[in-house]
Amino acid sequence: MAHENEEIIAKAQDFWTRYQKQITVVLAVVVLAVGGWYAYKNFIVKPNTEKAVDAMYKAEEYYRMDSLQKALNGDGIHWGL
Repeated sequence: MAHENEEIIAKAQDFWTRYQKQITVVLAVVVLAVGGWYAYKNFIVKPNTEKAVDAMYKAEEYYRMDSLQKALNGDGIHWGL
């Protein structure tokens, strides 16, 4: 049993020494991709979504008040849809 464990460890060490560079590159690419996706979602998409919601608020309010003309074209101060 001890001999089998040593053999498995030796195979793992051999695998690591052969493919260490490729494994490191793949892991770095995965970490960068996940980090980039997270940054994109939180620092680009989220603020833009919040700006769009704020910009549409008054137009939606006009739409609910059945003022379709103001909802579409705006009121001169707030943008329309």
